[in-house]
Amino acid sequence: MLYEIVLQDLLIEGNSSHELQDEPYSDEIDDKTKIHVIYRYLLRAQRLKRQIPALVFAYFLRQLIEQKELTKKQVRQIVSEHYYWISVRVYYIFETNPIQVLEI
Repeated sequence: MLYEIVLQDLLIEGNSSHELQDEPYSDEIDDKTKIHVIYRYLLRAQRLKRQIPALVFAYFLRQLIEQKELTKKQVRQIVSEHYYWISVRVYYIFETNPIQVLEI
């Protein structure tokens, strides 16, 4: 059933350019603020039932954690346990080819 919902979203959103958007934060802000910004975008996408943007923001969240080598404790001060593990799983699924998030 969840598969059908995600597939339906893919068909509706139909991004034909297949380019992953830029990171949703500025490089001038500190790492904790970047995590906070991405986490808020992720929660908003979930609240609006936008599965594809939610996957993209979960990917960006974990990508930032990996790049900055932040500890789980640092991240857990901002992100809930549930979304922390969701971001881990999404990142590992799409790590080799992030564009797959946008493809059918």
